[in-house]
Amino acid sequence: MLQAWIKQEAQIVAARKGSRMVKTILRGGQWSAMEKELHAKFKAVRALGKPLGQRWLLREGKKIFQQLYPDQVHVDENGRKTYKCLFSPGWFAGFQRRWHISWRIRTKVSQTAIQRFLQEVRRKSRPIDPDMPYQPRFQPCYIYNMDQTPIPFEFLQTRGLNDKQR
Repeated sequence: MLQAWIKQEAQIVAARKGSRMVKTILRGGQWSAMEKELHAKFKAVRALGKPLGQRWLLREGKKIFQQLYPDQVHVDENGRKTYKCLFSPGWFAGFQRRWHISWRIRTKVSQTAIQRFLQEVRRKSRPIDPDMPYQPRFQPCYIYNMDQTPIPFEFLQTRGLNDKQR
C-alpha cells in the first residue's frame, strides 16, 4: 500500500484538499478514437431530439469501427463480420460510464393517450342508423373488462439513452 502511495505521490499532492481518493480518468477504453466519434454522433442525434437505444448505439459503433479499424474486422466465407471490439454488454456499460450516458424514461405521455382513447370511444358510441345493415360499433381492441383494465395506456418506447444530468 505504501508503495502505491509513493508511485502516486504527484497525483496525491495535486488532488483537492480533503479528497480521499485519486481517480484516473479513462476516456474511451481500448478503442478511444471509435468511442469519441460515436459519442459525437450520439450527441448530434440527441440534439435533434430523436430517441436512441442500445441497438442504435451498437449499429453505429460497428459502422465507425469498420471505418477506423478495417484491419480489426474479419469477414468469414459466409459474409459474417467479426469485430475485434466485442460490443458486449460489458463494453456498452463501460461506454455509458465513460461518456456519462444513462437511461431516461419518457414522462407526461400517457395523458395524450387517454384523451385519444376517450375521443375514439365517444366517436364509436354514437347511435347507429336503424336503416343501415348491422355493423359492430366497437372493434375487439376497444372492448375491455372495466373492473380489470380501466383505461389502456399506449406502450411507447419505455427507455432511451441520454446524457446524465450533473
